[in-house]
Amino acid sequence: MPDSVVEKFYSQFGLPPSYLEIPITPSLDVPFYQKSGDFPDNYGSIRNNATHGTGYNTWAGWRDLAISSYVSPKEGDIVVGDYEGGRLDKWLRDNGIHTLLYAGFSTNLCVMINPIGLQDMFRRHYRLTILRDCTMATEYDDTYRSRRVTNLTIRYIETYLGASTVIPASR
Repeated sequence: MPDSVVEKFYSQFGLPPSYLEIPITPSLDVPFYQKSGDFPDNYGSIRNNATHGTGYNTWAGWRDLAISSYVSPKEGDIVVGDYEGGRLDKWLRDNGIHTLLYAGFSTNLCVMINPIGLQDMFRRHYRLTILRDCTMATEYDDTYRSRRVTNLTIRYIETYLGASTVIPASR
């Protein structure tokens, strides 16, 4: 069973308790592939099982997850599903938007490297800012309390990609 700090963290995003009960038995027994052509078709599943534990991709609890009501799209919001970045890039340019704010979980992975993520939009010449108090990287047992991976990811962003800021507390 997860400790109360981790449970509290996940519960604030509306994740069900069953999310914390994914059997995690990581293994480092993943073959090394030197060229992209060497990767088997199911490499993502192999990697996920090795990293997160066997059964990660087939966990029944995935269907119960939903976007938190705090950040879910509201009526009138524009939602762009874009796995290559081109549609969002065109929409932003057509609307004169040059500055993007980023926040979210798994900053060192999803927010950083996915299409329309920080690295992709940096290459498309946008001004980028990460909201430090609204983001968290994938942390580990030995880094969770210090947020070491989060802090290093933010440092990388500040050094190479853009700026960071915090949202001032309301009075």
